[in-house]
Amino acid sequence: MVRSMELSDIPAVCEIEKQTGVCVWGVEGYREALSNEYVGLVYEKCGLVVGFIVAKFALEEVEILNLAVAPEWQRCGVGSQLVEACKELAKSKGVREIWLDVRKSNLKARSFYEKHGFSVVFERRRFYRNPDEDAVVMMCRIE
Repeated sequence: MVRSMELSDIPAVCEIEKQTGVCVWGVEGYREALSNEYVGLVYEKCGLVVGFIVAKFALEEVEILNLAVAPEWQRCGVGSQLVEACKELAKSKGVREIWLDVRKSNLKARSFYEKHGFSVVFERRRFYRNPDEDAVVMMCRIE
């Protein structure tokens, strides 16, 4: 089940961060995000948070900032449900575009996003650190 992220979900979200190696925000990062214009959604299964997505809504576009699914729940549709829930929320708010960036070498993530209607728009040179790497910027139009 997808629902809004609550402050009480942050420890589980941070654990998923640690397990997956996604961009680490930590407890304070998520607290700050939830108190601002960011939207956090979690996927809960059997009372446990097994995935999350954080996005920033601004005027007519959304930027997906972080998405991760616990390793044992990957390839079970959790990520897809989170992305689709984010798209539905965007649509309900009149948003026309969803943007994100992903490491150029992360072919698994790029393929996942393409499956959900995202396409490559441009690249950002040396956007990521540790290790240094280009980012691929992708966008999906909401109809």
